[in-house]
Amino acid sequence: MTNDWKHQVSAELGSLAEAAARYAKSGGELLMNYFRAELQVTEKSAGNLVSEADLESEKLIVSQIRHDYPSDDILSEEDENHAAQQSSPSLWIIDPLDGTNNFANGLAHFATSVAYYREGIAQCGAIYDPIRDELFLAVRGGGAYRNGHRLHVSAADALNKCLIATGFYYDRGEIMRRTLRTIEAF
Repeated sequence: MTNDWKHQVSAELGSLAEAAARYAKSGGELLMNYFRAELQVTEKSAGNLVSEADLESEKLIVSQIRHDYPSDDILSEEDENHAAQQSSPSLWIIDPLDGTNNFANGLAHFATSVAYYREGIAQCGAIYDPIRDELFLAVRGGGAYRNGHRLHVSAADALNKCLIATGFYYDRGEIMRRTLRTIEAF
């Protein structure tokens, strides 16, 4: 990863961003041990799956954060105890396997996400796609990067000149229909 964003942020924020990237990458690499293998999968709710891969990735990431930042709060998707609040002074937010349904069905479109919030404000976040070995990193005041290369906003001046990709919520009802109507309007 290049360091061109580091001169734009504090040393502390730089360290937090690098930690988020490390945690996301280690969780994603662990997921590859389970991908397309026999999995224990359960349903949290209709169509909303959780697998042993989710739980193991979460356990690894949480243990790394606890080691490096023992007093910080952690909010993780698979943790039933959601005591940590977004307004916590120092909060790590984890999705150990974003795209569990894809993962459980052998579709190579999933990632691990880790973000750090200070007093309710996002400071940095990392998303790691282990299939493509792509690490996306965004740092407050430092920009966004893919594998160390700066990302830029599209020069398109209208939505109908853009390529749009979307996913859908587990609820296939009104939220999905509203999303489709919004896209259709453009």
